[in-house]
Amino acid sequence: QHGYVKEVGLSLYCDLVAAEVRKLKGQAPARTLQAKVNLPLPAFIPPDYLPDEAERLKIYKELMGADREQTAAILARLTDQCGPVPPEITNLVHIIELSQQAGRLGIFQLDWVHPGIEISFTRHTQLPAHLPEKLLGKYGAENVQFLQSKNSYGLRLLCNAKTDSLEFARQTLLFIDGLLEPQK
Repeated sequence: QHGYVKEVGLSLYCDLVAAEVRKLKGQAPARTLQAKVNLPLPAFIPPDYLPDEAERLKIYKELMGADREQTAAILARLTDQCGPVPPEITNLVHIIELSQQAGRLGIFQLDWVHPGIEISFTRHTQLPAHLPEKLLGKYGAENVQFLQSKNSYGLRLLCNAKTDSLEFARQTLLFIDGLLEPQK
């Protein structure tokens, strides 16, 4: 299994295992999209903090499926067992939260492209007609680029070179969520 996890990636592996468990229980498969998020942050569970590889994989899986309350409980448990949570784990939690939020918005990928972010929507995502106008109004024409590929469409939003990538991604997703809110 370890080689398979490396080959397909932890997220997909966890999704495959969870889907198989649901199938064996006779339950419908869960259809939650988690976006791939690439920000220039160290986001992992350091081996020197939690040396046991199996335990680290277990924590990764728990975090990926956790809501805010469950995440807080996992972090409290880690603090009790291993000491104060290092910044890498805090970053990991933020990245997972962004991934879940972006997935709910119909985004399948969010990348940091210094200085700014590039957002790719699924081809099934219905964006409101006023989205371009609102984006241009908030970020300025010089900082908004609309992207299109064969399978999807997206945005590139530029920011100040000193802008914090995590905070810019958070604020952008909140803004997009606010634009989509009336449609929900």
